[in-house]
Amino acid sequence: MLLRRLASCPGAGTMVQRFFLRPMSKSVRPSPVTGRFRRDAREDEKRGGEGRVYLHKSRGQHLLTNPRVLDAIVTKSGVGPSDTVLEIGPGTGNLTLKLLEKARHVVAVEIDKRLVEILHSRVVESGLEDRIT
Repeated sequence: MLLRRLASCPGAGTMVQRFFLRPMSKSVRPSPVTGRFRRDAREDEKRGGEGRVYLHKSRGQHLLTNPRVLDAIVTKSGVGPSDTVLEIGPGTGNLTLKLLEKARHVVAVEIDKRLVEILHSRVVESGLEDRIT
């Protein structure tokens, strides 16, 4: 109801109609548990295929990908060669790999098993598996 009122306001109407009042896709449906909208898993497979990871907003998942930001985080953290780092939610390991280059040991805690597999394979490829737990 509120969105319908906003749609009638001058200036805001076009934006509200474009982003909020669009017809729902067939692949998006309310979750039976929470009532929130979620994408169908089959649709995710069609769109992404192999190698694509969809993140769960309910878990607050996001990935750091900008190399400048990653370098700035590691530099400003002051991690040295004798330090042990605890990383909560390493995701696919973008920051983890940078930390492994600087720290003596990294303890990474991830609850999403899909991301654990990706992280493990990336660490093995880099040859730093002896520095991570």
